Amino acid sequence: MEDIKNNVISFFQAKGEIPGETETERLACAYLEVPLIDSMGIIEMIIEFEEQWQIHFSPQHMQSPEFRTIGGIVELIENLIKEQLSSPEGAH
Repeated sequence: MEDIKNNVISFFQAKGEIPGETETERLACAYLEVPLIDSMGIIEMIIEFEEQWQIHFSPQHMQSPEFRTIGGIVELIENLIKEQLSSPEGAH
């Protein structure tokens, strides 16, 4: 799951400098408040991550507190992948 974290961080680094001295501080970054991305950037992010990992962010995911930070996005993706792997039907 380390590559998920690295890919998410790389996505945001391509948009601008992520504030924080440590990885923990960077993962806690509220990317909309900085701002690293705008509303169009959110759409781009959702599409890119859904395609990259074959997952689907529900409206509930997008409204959750986790969706507001870089580390939260990493957690959501990891959890969605785990759910997908444990589901007999796969992702829906």
